[in-house]
Amino acid sequence: MQALTDEEMSRTAGQALYHYQYTQQGGLGFYRMGLQAEMEMNLNIRKLQLGCGGVNAGAGKPNCDLDIDYLSLSGQNFDAGGNPIAMTREDRVGSSATVTNPFFEIAVKNPTSASTREIAGIRFSAEKLQGLLTAGLENTGTPNGINSLSGFLRIQSDSSGYVYGRANTGARDFIASSNASYTVNGVTGTYNNQVTGKVKVTGLGFLGGAIEPITFQTIDGGFKIPRMDNIPFIRSGIVVNSNRITSLPLKATLNVPSIKVDWRNVYPANGQTIYHNPVESPIDWGFNVPREVQTQGGSVRARITDCGFLACIFIQNGDILQSVMMKGSINNIVGDVTINQGLGYIHHLPIRSAGYLSVQSQDIRWPGSYSGPNPENPAQTVTDIAKKGWWLSMSDPINLGSVDPTKDIDIAPLFPQIAQQITTYLMNENNAASLNVNQLGNVISGAGDVNVTIGNLNVPTPLVLTLTDLQLNGQGFQPNCYGTLSFC
Repeated sequence: MQALTDEEMSRTAGQALYHYQYTQQGGLGFYRMGLQAEMEMNLNIRKLQLGCGGVNAGAGKPNCDLDIDYLSLSGQNFDAGGNPIAMTREDRVGSSATVTNPFFEIAVKNPTSASTREIAGIRFSAEKLQGLLTAGLENTGTPNGINSLSGFLRIQSDSSGYVYGRANTGARDFIASSNASYTVNGVTGTYNNQVTGKVKVTGLGFLGGAIEPITFQTIDGGFKIPRMDNIPFIRSGIVVNSNRITSLPLKATLNVPSIKVDWRNVYPANGQTIYHNPVESPIDWGFNVPREVQTQGGSVRARITDCGFLACIFIQNGDILQSVMMKGSINNIVGDVTINQGLGYIHHLPIRSAGYLSVQSQDIRWPGSYSGPNPENPAQTVTDIAKKGWWLSMSDPINLGSVDPTKDIDIAPLFPQIAQQITTYLMNENNAASLNVNQLGNVISGAGDVNVTIGNLNVPTPLVLTLTDLQLNGQGFQPNCYGTLSFC
């Protein structure tokens, strides 16, 4: 120890290890004590449960505010854009998450009254956390890791602010039947893909000059839609701001390429997908995306349901058109996709943000918590107000990377909506194909085709597709353990 004069002390700068602070906000007093230091940690927690039962309990709700299995925290490297860099097992176990200026804070109600003041909440926080938080044992088709969550998180794919990904669809037969059977996500059901339309029959009447429309309904057959890879989807960022949630409602728009069908021997019977690599905005994908699908438009069998008047001399209701071929395109197919994504399929959470874990007896906006543009609607403001119970919050967005389902998306649920669009077009007599009586007889006997044009259909409203619990490519992670252990 050495004594300093006043002049020497005025020239000396220093920083205290501990700091204290008192602020008032929203009728509460906040007492903070912290370290002005950087701490490092690497930890594994087999089971984390906080706030079980209690004030947030209720029918149909999870039992705990926070319930996470196999939680690991390690270091994480980021690129210049703030996006996480992939880490090996050795990288994880040899790294540490950094906690800058950690502190704890007590919220006090009626802070100036010695007789009525009471503690309303406690939080453990830091000015910055940087690391990799993982939950669960592995990224599989079985949920594991996060069982329930209460808190405030802003989620995006990267610094663009969007959540995006790419999906693949498996090959499917469009079966033009009223009770087409498909197994979707392990559940077998029937779908009404029946198409109703009109055909003009010529050569009728005493002098053969009369024309009369007849009505048909498809009963079976159809056309093949081939596999489509790399269909991109994009949406604005997501906000989690609730307690005891078990899933994320990921709503996105899926732009399905145009489906072109043609008469016999123009396009392959099994169909083909044509790809291209355009420059796109706001995300330039950098990979080939589907431009259009080309497939043979049939054949389809159809039953005559209304033979009109004169045509009934030659045919009758119930006769079968053995081969109807369709030509045209189905465009502007936009799928409004809702993915009810269970939190047990979210495992990989890179963190580079201020954050806190708190418990409170009332809703509290803690000092410095986020209040700003809502990623889901930037014209609105969203504020992190910790709700009663336990609450986990991150101030800055969490980058999940590209949200790519590992399994093919089944487009069969879209078929009834497409069938309705084709029906609307074909029921307009101005769009009806024409054939004479002899040709009609040949089609009924199986000796020819009815070539109908379905036009260039623009689907006027988005098609609705609901998906549940998708395993995602970007959610794999390396265990935070040496050797071959999945958890330690």
